[in-house]
Amino acid sequence: MMDLSKQLRKKLAEKKYDGIVITHGTDTLEETAYLIDLTIKTEIPIVFTGSMRNSSEPNWDGPKNLIDSIQVCLNENSRGMEHLFVCTAKSTQQVR
Repeated sequence: MMDLSKQLRKKLAEKKYDGIVITHGTDTLEETAYLIDLTIKTEIPIVFTGSMRNSSEPNWDGPKNLIDSIQVCLNENSRGMEHLFVCTAKSTQQVR
């Protein structure tokens, strides 16, 4: 998790981004998002997303969650909210 934080800080120092989407397994997504919230301070949204259903199941939510996460990143209302969680193609929650 600390490696991810270091890589994000490095990338954010090198270039301007409108937002960042991080795809992550759901087992430790919350812990990683919390660590990033504590270690990365930025006005751009950092959105974490995962899939609750695998690709062999009906209504696999992975692609829709990724699309929704990108839309959240590009939405002006997400600026200043820092770190967000988008999953199951329905929920958007601020990490805190």
